[in-house]
Amino acid sequence: MSSATIAAVPVSDEQKKNDFFTPGDWLYWTCKFQEARQHFQTAQQQLFLNDSDLIRCYKSIGAVEVQLKNYDDAISTYQKQLNKLNECHSLDKLQQIITCYISIGKVYWLKQQYDQAIAYHQQALELIQSDVDSTINLSVIHQNLGNIYTNTKQFDLAYEHFQKALQIDGLHLPKNHPKIAQTYANMALMYQSKQDYQNALIYFERACEIFLNTFSKTHVSVEKLRKAIRAIEFSPSLQVNTYYLFPAYDLQFISKQPVNSSDILTLNNMTIVWLDEHIGLDENCRDLKNEFRRITNSFKMVDSVESCRQCLPYIKNRKVFFIIQGKHVKEIIPHIVQIMSPEMKPVVYVFCLHISHLNEWAQEQEYIMEGGMFNHEKDLLAKLTSDVKKYIQQQSEEKTTFFEQFNQIFDHCCRVIEKIASRHSTNIDENAPVAMVTH
Repeated sequence: MSSATIAAVPVSDEQKKNDFFTPGDWLYWTCKFQEARQHFQTAQQQLFLNDSDLIRCYKSIGAVEVQLKNYDDAISTYQKQLNKLNECHSLDKLQQIITCYISIGKVYWLKQQYDQAIAYHQQALELIQSDVDSTINLSVIHQNLGNIYTNTKQFDLAYEHFQKALQIDGLHLPKNHPKIAQTYANMALMYQSKQDYQNALIYFERACEIFLNTFSKTHVSVEKLRKAIRAIEFSPSLQVNTYYLFPAYDLQFISKQPVNSSDILTLNNMTIVWLDEHIGLDENCRDLKNEFRRITNSFKMVDSVESCRQCLPYIKNRKVFFIIQGKHVKEIIPHIVQIMSPEMKPVVYVFCLHISHLNEWAQEQEYIMEGGMFNHEKDLLAKLTSDVKKYIQQQSEEKTTFFEQFNQIFDHCCRVIEKIASRHSTNIDENAPVAMVTH
């Protein structure tokens, strides 16, 4: 079906305003931090911005300043965000204030100003008691405090907070979840810092064992842990910094590391965009998203048609593989056809439980015919991997390790979607995400 047959989709004033922010997000995503900062600083000066928009600007600029290691500027910007949050009356401002306190505390941690770092995390803890939806943040706070107290050599307090993080995560995460492995690894660093090398080795090995249940032997997290284990075995006094193993802070947007020789998608001008209302939410599946980010800069998850639409102008000249939740596909396809470059011929995979009601319509959609419709994650992954390999075959050698890692993370991601979706709905919806089958 040609793009000429698609009617123009009306764009609201709110969408136009959102579009003003989107280029900054994508500059951040591609590691162009200076340009991203300039964009959001310019956005600050716009007269049409309301308090919510200014809060978003401050949060984005703060994240950029952290990446640029301008820690004092980051703290100043986050303080502006905090002041504006305290002035507004948004229903969700408590959660945002808690997150802002954590962000400021993390920057002080990076500055090695540990008293301030602890104070801001403690303020977040005090506020979090009245927010029943903050269990994930609560675990993060205890994890951070455990690391900070390790840096200050207050090992009893560090152990106490690590145990609290494990207890909280144990209530809603499987025992082999990578986040639990991260806590074990940080506890190992604590024991190593107090020169208890026997326990350090035990906890490093526990962390490594969990990661091996999820990822391949060549996965970056496994390799880092093995390097830490070897360091203890052969030179136990050699300290490994917490930041070396795992990032000390979450990023607002997709974390961007410089392009490297193993990032096949980025090197071949390719992107995968996954539109799903559950896994696309910022607060869901952060660990899994971080795993994707470790192997490629070119995998993005979004939670709404609007978020996906905003991305399109900035990836229109790339080869893009879209995974679209069934309930959103009819709404987003016209935008894809209208905006994406036809020369790059995007590929669309529809992912839903009941695909029969879409069959007749999908047969007229060229990009869906290129990809296909799937109600099982294994079939989708096989087709996606095959298509990606086929596309890059003439451009570079196949990197087996990359695809092993990608496939393992993708499979884990699909299994998590089922758990998230089941918590949001008790009735079967023909447009709902596919019910995953675990193996």
